[in-house]
Amino acid sequence: MGAADPRDPCDRLMSWACAQHSFEPVHTLRTDDYAVVQGFVAAGAGVALIPRLALGPAREDVAVRRLKGAPLAREISVAVLRTTAARSIRELVEALTEQARLIRRRWSDADADAGLA
Repeated sequence: MGAADPRDPCDRLMSWACAQHSFEPVHTLRTDDYAVVQGFVAAGAGVALIPRLALGPAREDVAVRRLKGAPLAREISVAVLRTTAARSIRELVEALTEQARLIRRRWSDADADAGLA
């Protein structure tokens, strides 16, 4: 399963990771809705690589496994007009940065609890 657009950064990353193991994934379904992806996996229609940030609460009938080896990563950025100096934009970027820190800390704590750290 792959993203709706094959040029999607997650798709490109997955293709690269598979190529490192001499494997080329076959995309039988393309969607950007990760709940739909989990539904197809639960129905036995395949396997999927889902970014941790997009996983959300996993379905009880789907087994979630972390990849072995070096973690795959992508960069998430905020783009604003260079001419924008509004205080609200700065506050938004600060709030997003703080949420990213909280997520990283929560994942780090969960990994430590699971013996993955």
